Amino acid sequence: MVDKAKFATGGVRATSRIEEHPVEETVTLRDEHVSAEQRPADRELTAEEAEAAFEEKTVEVIGTTEEANGRRPHLSFRPQQPRRTQPVVATP
Repeated sequence: MVDKAKFATGGVRATSRIEEHPVEETVTLRDEHVSAEQRPADRELTAEEAEAAFEEKTVEVIGTTEEANGRRPHLSFRPQQPRRTQPVVATP
């Protein structure tokens, strides 16, 4: 008969404590706005521009905004449990 035993091989303990302090702070936030305009082609293209003008492509521009918040990042722990096999030879 083969039996298994479980042993502690390490660990992590995280303690958090909360201290609240009133905070008033001015922060600089940024807003990005996207606009596109089509201009008339009023000049001759160079050979490189002419070749690139007829290639299929997609251009994507995304506008973003920032918001102020007083939250702290969340800390999480995930135990890793890899499995392994070990041959066992038992004598009667």
